[in-house]
Amino acid sequence: MRRRRISNSLKVILIIGLITFIMASVVLADCYQLLKQLAINRISLVIDRSGSMKGQLLAQAKIGAKAFIQQMRADDRASVIEFGSQVNLVTSPTRSKADLQNAIDQLKAEGATALYDAMARATLLLAHQPGSKIVVFLTDGSDNFSRYTLSDLQKMNVSEGVFVYGIGLGRVDKEKLGKLVAATGGRLELTRDSTELKDLYLHVLEQYYQKYGNRQAETGTLLINDPG
Repeated sequence: MRRRRISNSLKVILIIGLITFIMASVVLADCYQLLKQLAINRISLVIDRSGSMKGQLLAQAKIGAKAFIQQMRADDRASVIEFGSQVNLVTSPTRSKADLQNAIDQLKAEGATALYDAMARATLLLAHQPGSKIVVFLTDGSDNFSRYTLSDLQKMNVSEGVFVYGIGLGRVDKEKLGKLVAATGGRLELTRDSTELKDLYLHVLEQYYQKYGNRQAETGTLLINDPG
């Protein structure tokens, strides 16, 4: 009988403890609110400024790339990589839209087309950065000056978790570029009219945000509600 009374007493204590825990949880839920934040997107713009891009083509490319940057989310980071015969990192990853746009204004057309080397540079730049990663390239021709191959890029981009989107202007190798973006879940946009580049850049950004860019960060902001 004594053991049964002790057992019943323990049950009562456990039930009271459980009720207390539940009530405390409800009170805490009313007092605190965890705001989940979107993960930062890491973007690399790869821009063809080879000799064939002289004049109107490069001018329209600049307009499109700057419009893309203007519509980026405030916390996203971007870099600019240019390529002709050589590949240059014009701007390191930053969220300063003014710095990115000013860098794009300085691009000058000359040289051959080292597209694959530029893509490799962009992928390596993004490789160890947290968050979603995307490379957006623009070219008006086929690669004719790279050490890296298409196969190298496909393996590299997939292994590093980098999404690749492309804009092809004029006579580009649709088959090769299509394989490159498809391997990462990206998309290739094509046009023969340079005045359409702005719309294509904005479309690429919109598509990326809708498909991949709304992931939540692992951390958030804890808000304390004022009961008064």
